[in-house]
Amino acid sequence: MMVFTNLQITAFFEDNAQMGLSNWTHIHLQAEGIAHPTDLTELVKKDSWDQVLKNCKRPPQISGPNNAGRMMAQQPFQLPTKLLLRLCIAVKVVDYHVQMNRALSTANMMWVWLNNFQVEWDTIPEQKK
Repeated sequence: MMVFTNLQITAFFEDNAQMGLSNWTHIHLQAEGIAHPTDLTELVKKDSWDQVLKNCKRPPQISGPNNAGRMMAQQPFQLPTKLLLRLCIAVKVVDYHVQMNRALSTANMMWVWLNNFQVEWDTIPEQKK
């Protein structure tokens, strides 16, 4: 596994040309255990996504700003469909690299490369026919 710097990890998750998550949602995913691109392997199974989405919709309560003893609801974390689709493609790419014992790099985790991977991945079933 290649070492990603903190700046590269943040860019992967938050840059609009990459996954495009808000900082707030990125921090939430870190709390869920998705802190590095390789952590996306945890989301290969569909039911894993279901739990992440459920947790984004119903975040834990936080202490009230005026009364620390009073809990209040947080605003749900935003995970728009476009970003979810990008994350799903990134999951496939990470899983492929892990299965093929290939190192991840910032270059092969760029959205342009991920999107090309998806196009090629989608043609495989067609070639088998």
